[in-house]
Amino acid sequence: MFSAAKGEVAGPASKSRERRARIDLVPGGNAVETGGNDTDPAGRAAMNSPIVSGRPGLPPEVPGGSPGTQSPARNAKGRDLASRRRCDPERLPNGGFSAPEGFTVLFTGLSGAGKSTLANALAALLSERSGRQATLLDGDIVRTRLSSELGFSREDRETNLRRIGLAAAEVARQGGIAICAVIAPYATGRRRFRETVEAAGRYVEVWVSTPLAVCEARDPKGLYARARAGLIERFTGIDDPYERPRSHDMEIDTTTVGPDLAARRILAELEKRGPIGRSAAGIAASRTANPPPPRPHAATAAGRSPVPGCGGKPGGGAG
Repeated sequence: MFSAAKGEVAGPASKSRERRARIDLVPGGNAVETGGNDTDPAGRAAMNSPIVSGRPGLPPEVPGGSPGTQSPARNAKGRDLASRRRCDPERLPNGGFSAPEGFTVLFTGLSGAGKSTLANALAALLSERSGRQATLLDGDIVRTRLSSELGFSREDRETNLRRIGLAAAEVARQGGIAICAVIAPYATGRRRFRETVEAAGRYVEVWVSTPLAVCEARDPKGLYARARAGLIERFTGIDDPYERPRSHDMEIDTTTVGPDLAARRILAELEKRGPIGRSAAGIAASRTANPPPPRPHAATAAGRSPVPGCGGKPGGGAG
């Protein structure tokens, strides 16, 4: 074939000179043509570049450096992007945010013990601290909307708790937060619940140990009075047992601890087991509420306008 470089027909011995026009990468990102043969380090580095060859496993040689080394990636202002990512562990290399780990909190206790109140307080605190929204699974609401066909036998109660556990595990598996407020009176059901949700993320079981007398005095729905009158059968604490937890992670008596303090204690326990994380929306809101101080432009600091011909003396920064 005809060689553009020599102006003569190339034979088999000159095949290595057929690819004389190479693309080289130089500092600044410009592309230039370079001569050279297969033994030319600059030409070989250019062809092995991930940008040219499409092979990300072959890092380019860097001028002034050893083969296989790369200069740190920098933004338009010359700042090291890798160090910036190290300062923000939730930011991914592609500019997104890592998905926070999911977890489940179960509040178990007698009716009227304060489970739902504590669940709502914890959800509000999580939203305030991290911007993460929790899914509340209240036993009464789930029973009405998901388990309306169930009664209050031991088997039906266990079925209701199992369904709540499956829903909570799926929320946690997707990186969400499930907060469950359920009587869950039997130890066997709570053990199975723990096994289900721990397979999907972290888990904290909180026993709300408010005494029966206090719960009965509160009686916000009048259920204890109806149970005492024989109008409700198999009511937990009256004619159906509540088996005292033995493997719970925390105990809270709402007669001595208010909802806000209890929520802070539970959050502290969760943080001991790993970072709570923040949602992308929470990070953005935090940065909006606490923006970094503005940095003066170099030209402005020198008393000149950063835009040629604008401000300052006639001619501005145009010289």
